[in-house]
Amino acid sequence: MSHLARLLVTLVAVFATEVSGHTTAFGPGEQVTFRASFLGIPAGTIQITVGADFPDRPGVWPIVALARSDVGLFFFPIKDKVVIQWDADQARTLGMEMWADENHRRQRIKFTFDHGDGTAAVVYQREGQNPSQKQVAVETGTADIASALYLLRTRPLEPGTELVIPIVTTNKQFPLRVVVERREMLRTVLGERSAVRVRLTTDFSGNLRAKRDMVVYFTDDQAHVPLRIEADLALGSVVAELTEFHSGRSVSPRPEAAARPEVH
Repeated sequence: MSHLARLLVTLVAVFATEVSGHTTAFGPGEQVTFRASFLGIPAGTIQITVGADFPDRPGVWPIVALARSDVGLFFFPIKDKVVIQWDADQARTLGMEMWADENHRRQRIKFTFDHGDGTAAVVYQREGQNPSQKQVAVETGTADIASALYLLRTRPLEPGTELVIPIVTTNKQFPLRVVVERREMLRTVLGERSAVRVRLTTDFSGNLRAKRDMVVYFTDDQAHVPLRIEADLALGSVVAELTEFHSGRSVSPRPEAAARPEVH
């Protein structure tokens, strides 16, 4: 199951959109933990933590995701780490770096965005090999897949909303289609919650190719915490469910950030 770690991270970061304004949905100190299952079998966990400002970059937060597999009869040992550089003032990603360790095979992926120039620098490297580097032109609002969850959480998520969103990966760009379908009550391991059901159409290939649209349930409140993610992929059906949630501190926009014009 060599693609399990990328799948686990993808499950909690499967879509992005152009966002302007200020972050109110989450803040430093927030931590969420998901339990993923593959074909009904426990497969691993994902823990995502929002950190405080980088010391030399006020208003930029690290968002750290750790994916771990359950080592057993069906799964390889997996230890993956993703760090997102989140611009809290403008509610957008400035970059993402991923270190993947799957069955003791290591690789590194890095995206760095220049939103002013409309470009993204992409680095891919397997252990023991020279890095592959390129710079690509991207549309306004483009993001890497691992930053996407936090971009979407800042949106209203009103039923009836439809979005077509640009995504960049190491080897392609594609439009992600998102439909906010309806509100409903959802039974979770944390109890019954009021949720918003969101459907999305991806364009992944290989083992991550979707046989049908993915479905994500968010809490129906300002935080939009993901509760459950369902995907029927080429490698099998996968479900990720929220098992723990610790809210972060509320952060007001800095005065100089509040004066900036919105991005359209």
